[in-house]
Amino acid sequence: MSRQAELSLLLGNLSLRARADGADPAAEIDLTKCELCVLARLVYDGPRNIRGVFAGLAISPSMMTTVVDRLESKKLVRREVDPADRRRVVLQVTDAATFTLQQSTVGYEGVAAQVLERLTESEQEDLLRLLRRAIPVG
Repeated sequence: MSRQAELSLLLGNLSLRARADGADPAAEIDLTKCELCVLARLVYDGPRNIRGVFAGLAISPSMMTTVVDRLESKKLVRREVDPADRRRVVLQVTDAATFTLQQSTVGYEGVAAQVLERLTESEQEDLLRLLRRAIPVG
């Protein structure tokens, strides 16, 4: 089995375990997966313009606007004029966004604990270090 296939299988298994434990963070907090991804980028990377938030997500400009409109209506983001270039708009998260993102991870904590308890402290640190490098949050 190739490394890519094995990683795909392991991540899929992890996702299935989380769902079996009732974890569906986007549904629990009434966000689509795209909205949750955008929120995570803004919380972890800080304010960005709309194109910067959606870079690499293969989403049409009209869908970008729809996603931002929904997040804004839920009081999770706000549009602000970019002080460096007043023609641009920057998305800023609200305090509610940070709390919402924290709530979205609660369902995965049980599965994460099961994975980590099988590893030594050193292995846990190695796993987290490698995952941070391989799967950037923002």
